[in-house]
Amino acid sequence: AQLFETLVRWIAPGEREVAPEREDRSAPELALEDLTGIDVAAGLSRVGGNRALYGKLLLKLRKGYADAVRQLRELLTAKDLEGATRLAHSVKGVAANLGAEALARAAAAVEKHLRAGDLDVPADALQELGTRLDEVAGAIAAIAPAEATADDTSDRKGPVDVEAVRPLVIEMAGLLETDLAAAVDRLDSLRDLLAHTEAGEPFERLEEHMDDFDTDQALETLEAIARMLAISLES
Repeated sequence: AQLFETLVRWIAPGEREVAPEREDRSAPELALEDLTGIDVAAGLSRVGGNRALYGKLLLKLRKGYADAVRQLRELLTAKDLEGATRLAHSVKGVAANLGAEALARAAAAVEKHLRAGDLDVPADALQELGTRLDEVAGAIAAIAPAEATADDTSDRKGPVDVEAVRPLVIEMAGLLETDLAAAVDRLDSLRDLLAHTEAGEPFERLEEHMDDFDTDQALETLEAIARMLAISLES
């Protein structure tokens, strides 16, 4: 799966409910008011008002798109029309779903040229996309928590509570292609159970794949974790 394309499928337009018993408690709630370039109310409606999840998705948007315009320029230089079109489409869809409407419009303008087979995207269109990306990324950066510093406890590898992990792994495997909110929620629950255990390294890879919205690799890694812990994913 390509970067962020899955997010467009995962977050369907309209409101959704998030199960209260699975409420995300692993990340601090961000100050979401008055974010330049982002309609927070519209974005929150897509995740059932779950502020913690929405904040996390904003952070992932910033991380994933920091160099999107550079990537587009490289794809255009390489005459990779399909790759450039896919990236522009993904930016448009994710931005729209998270409430960054001006960014979505800028990406749509670039995508329009690409879908017409035009590799010579006007410089002003790319500049506008870059400006809107910088605006949104800057707003998110202003509320982003400081990166955690590793400490001596990070290398501890304790035993895995397989009975607690089993239902979460099985559920996440079934949700990877259908429900972002639920899949990310299971990932957060697994973090406390796996991060500093013998399964910590594959779990880190799972988080990286989820950050990239690469569901193919995420599922492969989740299956590897299941095999490690003798958990059957067969229904």
